[in-house]
Amino acid sequence: MPAPGLPAKETKRVNLSLPEPLYNQLSEVVHEEELTYTEAIRRAVANWLDQGTKAKMVEGYKALAQENLDLLAEFEHVDQET
Repeated sequence: MPAPGLPAKETKRVNLSLPEPLYNQLSEVVHEEELTYTEAIRRAVANWLDQGTKAKMVEGYKALAQENLDLLAEFEHVDQET
């Protein structure tokens, strides 16, 4: 069954196994949030991927910030000349 709002050709079926404690936690969320297992897992995967992307961006910005600080230090003497 395709995701709500998505044509069947835009979805892929995945079969997965979960340890029982994780499955039990998922079941609780599914019932509390009134979701299907598919929707709960879809949201979890999307969130996990989003967090990974954000973490990579943060690391990239930190690296860029360090490069900028290094450049600033390299040309500090120019600022002192004026």
